[in-house]
This record gives sequence, C-alpha cells and structure tokens, in this order.
Amino acid sequence: MQGCNSARMQRCKDWENTDTVLIGLRKAMKNKDDAARRAIEQITNTIDSLRVSSGLSISALAKEADLSENTLKYIFKKEGFPSLPVLIRLCGVFEIPLWRFFLIADGKGRYEHQKFNEMIELFENLDPVYRDLLLYIAGKLPR
Repeated sequence: MQGCNSARMQRCKDWENTDTVLIGLRKAMKNKDDAARRAIEQITNTIDSLRVSSGLSISALAKEADLSENTLKYIFKKEGFPSLPVLIRLCGVFEIPLWRFFLIADGKGRYEHQKFNEMIELFENLDPVYRDLLLYIAGKLPR
C-alpha cells in the first residue's frame, strides 16, 4: 500500500476498509439497493440535523468545513453521498469524532452526545481532587 509504513499500516488499513464500505454504499445506491439508500439517507439526515442544531446555514457549514456549497447541496438533495474526507471535515465543524457521528446517524448517540459534552465540561471544571474522587467512585459502580 503506497504511503503506509509498518508503524502506520493498521491505521491505513482501517481507512482503506472504511473507504471500501463507502464505495460499496455508492455502488449499492446506483443499483437501487434499499438498505444502502436508507443508510445514506440516515447519514445525510444526520449531517443536516447537526447543521441545524449548530445554527449553521448550508453556506456557513460549507465555509467552516472548507467545502463548496454545491457539494453540500448535492448531498442534501440526496443526489450523492459524502466521501470520507467530507465526513471528517464536517465532524470537525461539529466538534465530534467520526465514530460518534456514526452512532448519531444510527440513532444511538444524539442524547448521549449532548450528555457526554455536558459531563466533560463539568468534569474539566472540577478541582483535581474531586476529579480523582469521581473517577474512583465511577470505577466502583456496577457495569
């Protein structure tokens, strides 16, 4: 694989696998695969929902993500599917990691995302002694 040394091989392989999945979704979309269309619609709807909840217009989101406005309009009209680099840029604007984006798209993460951000902010504002105490208590709770 070009551009991957042994130390980065696994990370490159993960990217390659993700690209393979996205390419598979695009092919399935062209072949009118209903499951692929639903998955793409979920991803598109999630992008739009995050855009709206962030108070961004399509134009503002495009500018923040360093994308053309037409790229986003093409995605929102469901005429295309966002590539992995586009998703990464959008996640950067929304300040979420890519894995959390897919949890949200799957319907399992929107509430958790809001609570997670709130919890992190509160935790960061705690005195270090209380942080340690909180971590100790959390470690003792049943899972």
